[in-house]
This record gives sequence, C-alpha cells and structure tokens, in this order.
Amino acid sequence: KYGIKATFAIVADWTKDNPSSSAEKGNFSVDKIGWKQANELIAKGHEIASHNFYHVKMDTLSDSEALSQMTESRILAEKNLNSKVYTFVFPYSSTRSNLFDLPEKAGYVFGRTGEENVNQSDNINLHRLTTLAVYSEDVPTLNELNNYILDSKDKWLILNYHNIFPHDSKEMNLLRYHNVTATYSVTPEMFDKQMRLIRNSVYWIAPINVVGRYITEEKGSK
Repeated sequence: KYGIKATFAIVADWTKDNPSSSAEKGNFSVDKIGWKQANELIAKGHEIASHNFYHVKMDTLSDSEALSQMTESRILAEKNLNSKVYTFVFPYSSTRSNLFDLPEKAGYVFGRTGEENVNQSDNINLHRLTTLAVYSEDVPTLNELNNYILDSKDKWLILNYHNIFPHDSKEMNLLRYHNVTATYSVTPEMFDKQMRLIRNSVYWIAPINVVGRYITEEKGSK
C-alpha cells in the first residue's frame, strides 16, 4: 500500500509448504506463513530472515547447539526460497556475548538482536544490530514513534513488529483477558497509521539485508 519493504523473520520448524497454525507452550495458536507465501514476499522486494530452526532462547543452548540450529535453519530456508538468507534474528531477543559471532559462522551476514537502541552510524556492529520494539497499540504512541524517526538522522532505526491482530480477534481478546500489556501486537488500523507516518518521513526505508549491504559496500569503498 505504501511501497515499504521489510524484513520478515521465520522459524524453520514452523514453516511448511502452506500456511499452518502452531502454538508455543503456554501460548495460543497463531497462523504462520508457508514457504509459498515467503517466496511471494521475496518477489515483492521484501527480505526473509531466519528466526532460528526452533523458537528457543539461544542463551539456554551450548555454542555448538546454537550454531547447529542457526546453520540448519539457513540451509532449509535457502533450499525452499532458492535465494541467500542474509540475516539472523535472535528468538526472544535472548543472547549472551559469545553468541553474537555465531551467525557469521553459520553463514549469515547480519545479526539482529532485541537490544533496545538505535544503531549509530559511526559504530554499527552488523552482527549485533539493535532494534526498538513496538510493544502494543499505545507503546510507542504515534508521537513517540515520530520522535524515534526524527531522532534517527544519520543513524539506523530498526523497528521490531510481531503481530497484527484485529481489535476484536480471538488473539486480542485473549491478551486483554489475561491483562497482557506488552502484547507485541497492533491492530491493522494502528499499523496503517504507523506505516503512513514512516512513509511520510524523509528517510530511506529498506530491509535489513539491503541497508546492511549498502553499509558494507560503503565501508569497503573507503
């Protein structure tokens, strides 16, 4: 609608040929895209990133287990997408210092964490990219989001979205019933307002692999 291209992170174990529904322990079931839809996103100019083979907290795994899952998810995704997977997104944003080097060893070029910050142009760690999460309909507010954008001049702001659920959907109703405040979910109406705000900014908007490769090429040319 607004011509914005984004990065979509998928869990290999959840991704089947067609959309499927699955639930994590203690959580409700959510529909997941399939390889067919992932390929359609790529054809439209979006990026598909790896969110690991299993949706587990990486800091609970040994280095060898973490590296193995990262590698297996990349291989499976590249086989089904017939294109290179550049970016690894840490599940649950859970990491430890010695894990940040593993995505590169697993064949990725970029690593995206859940650390809350805006990436500074003079000190960007492409294996430890930080993000600002969209926690709910109200966090951040549109005014706060606008300030994030305005403050990102000469920096790299990566916004972290999880789910888009209609206001009266079963998912939103369950979240309200359990008094969940950090829902990591927005309604289509709020998402539209946020995308319009982002589109109207003067900044370049692109998937992680596009921005990351541009930065890498710029560094290489100096």
